[in-house]
Amino acid sequence: MSAEFGFSRDIQVPIGRRIRGRPRKRWIEDVEEDIQRMGIRGWRKLCKGRMEWKRITEKAKTHSGL
Repeated sequence: MSAEFGFSRDIQVPIGRRIRGRPRKRWIEDVEEDIQRMGIRGWRKLCKGRMEWKRITEKAKTHSGL
């Protein structure tokens, strides 16, 4: 009867376990934290310019606290 209505009795159960605790830090969160340490404001607008973003990344490479 369930086939008549388009329903399926197949239930898929995920394999493995979910990691407990706080989720891992994403890449963008790590970048934002580093840029905040460097004291750069409005970085999203600055990174649209290729040369400005290159200047920021070169500054980050030489920054000792990162």
